[in-house]
Amino acid sequence: MRIPDETRDQLSAKFAVLFPHLDERQRRLLRGAEARLLGHGGIRAVARAAQVSETTVRDGVFELESGDDPTGVRIKDAEMAALPLTRHAFQGAWNYALHPQPSPVIPAARAPQTPDPPGLAL
Repeated sequence: MRIPDETRDQLSAKFAVLFPHLDERQRRLLRGAEARLLGHGGIRAVARAAQVSETTVRDGVFELESGDDPTGVRIKDAEMAALPLTRHAFQGAWNYALHPQPSPVIPAARAPQTPDPPGLAL
């Protein structure tokens, strides 16, 4: 399927606005997402609009489809449940507010008691 030139021009404009604010991984994922949305011919259209190789766009598509979390950080359900969250009515599974809690008061460590040095006694 041929992607219209107008669509490629819109993609180029979008990329020009967004890319300065994104790191390399985020740019790759955005290209991959756009290519997936366009369907057949999307990889070539996005590559031309972003002025990168088709392989770069394809890497973004593969990374999106793999679902891997590059940080490797996983939050257990019990840890998530312990957080002071208020879930929003709309899309509460991922749309929520985290409320700060005061940190517990930790008593200062007592310095060891030493006698006054000679000559300073009052």
